[in-house]
Amino acid sequence: MVFLLVQLCLKLKDHVMFVNELLQSFRLNNGIFTSYNDKIYSYNDLFELIFSAINICETNYIREGSIVALIGDFTPNSISMLLALLYKKCTVIPLDKNDDISKKLVIAQCEFIIDSTYFHKYDISITKNKPDNSLYVILKERSSSGLVIFTSGTSGNPKGALHDFNNIASSYKITKNTSQQDLILNFLLFDHWGGLNTLFRSLCASSKVVYLGERTPAKVCEVIQRESVTVLPTTPTFLNLLIVSGEYKRWNLSSLRLITYGAEPIGESTLQKISEIFPTIRLKQTYGLIELGVVPTKSLSNNSLLVKLGGDNFQYRIIDDILQIKSPTTILGYLNALAPITEDGWFITGDKVKVCGEYLHILGRESELINIGGEKFYPIEVEDVIMNYSSDIKDALVYPEKNSLFGSILSAKITVLNNFEKEQYPRLKEGITNHCKSNLSKHKIPIKFYFSKDELHGLRFKKNRSNT
Repeated sequence: MVFLLVQLCLKLKDHVMFVNELLQSFRLNNGIFTSYNDKIYSYNDLFELIFSAINICETNYIREGSIVALIGDFTPNSISMLLALLYKKCTVIPLDKNDDISKKLVIAQCEFIIDSTYFHKYDISITKNKPDNSLYVILKERSSSGLVIFTSGTSGNPKGALHDFNNIASSYKITKNTSQQDLILNFLLFDHWGGLNTLFRSLCASSKVVYLGERTPAKVCEVIQRESVTVLPTTPTFLNLLIVSGEYKRWNLSSLRLITYGAEPIGESTLQKISEIFPTIRLKQTYGLIELGVVPTKSLSNNSLLVKLGGDNFQYRIIDDILQIKSPTTILGYLNALAPITEDGWFITGDKVKVCGEYLHILGRESELINIGGEKFYPIEVEDVIMNYSSDIKDALVYPEKNSLFGSILSAKITVLNNFEKEQYPRLKEGITNHCKSNLSKHKIPIKFYFSKDELHGLRFKKNRSNT
């Protein structure tokens, strides 16, 4: 075994790619990589796990250019196989173990499916697919590893975004571990670009990768206290759940220095509440897209919706109030759709923005604009007002509903706390309506209400706007 590890290290000296440099930094590093199933793993342990995963790939005829779906989470098994596949210059499709992946497997034309959710075991199956997507041909010609990330599908069918991983890797730098390194909670999912960004940042710094598993307010707070987490990357939807649950009062979260939020617009009242709850913690709005990776940002202040975009090799412009971005990390394209990339390389994000000097107010996706009687507005404007009405409201989602008389009316789905009784729904409806009348224009006041205790978000903790 030792001889084989030495051989791998000698082989690595012939490469300068990101994964190879990571592997070199793991070797002989006894710093803590992660803890899982009551066992502590060092980075040297991770090095050996990756080498073992490489051997498993070779035994199962997974070679350079293979298209591989990897089902998993941020466990030692999943992480080591992910890095092994990237090392072997495969194209990897990370998939969440709890998601319905059937459509994604068809779109990606996977040759192999690896289920890495088992402890120290891989379940590998071979498909009959023969990938013929022209984007895969480009990757093979470049002899590059690939990464396919699927859009969440919250506003339509998921699209498979294909990255040349070498381009993405150029945005990461490997640093020496120090006592001041951030400990970032792996809240965002294994199939989410924000989640992978957290992983790669942690690996580059040889920081501990904090496995979460269950993503509830109570579990998140418990892990922050136990592990002394310093950075919580999350979504506005989860921040709402955290506020409503009150779990932040029951745990010691004093280690937190930074909370980042993104993936969807945040309501002004939600941001104000979080800034009041955590006055000593810096709040930062992030901006990232499946198609671009994570863009460097700077919030104007903790309770401001304004954000500044910037960074090396990164440009943006505003055309007809829509944000466009040019970056070397832009995808090659979608596997199952035309990518909105201009001839000169600008990616059209679809996000409508308002320019405020050096800062931007990102209003939301143009496709999510609601039109009631010719008046257009974003759902977050109304949802934020509804959420601010009562602590009995867990979540809210507004959307246009077809109406034979008016064409369309504004409806609202309201999730209430588990102990809220059905008999109280009429009174709550009346209260919300009056509150909206006092704070919103007439066309923004919901006409229909649907009350339940069902969640309005998906696995990625973003609102399911496509289900309305």
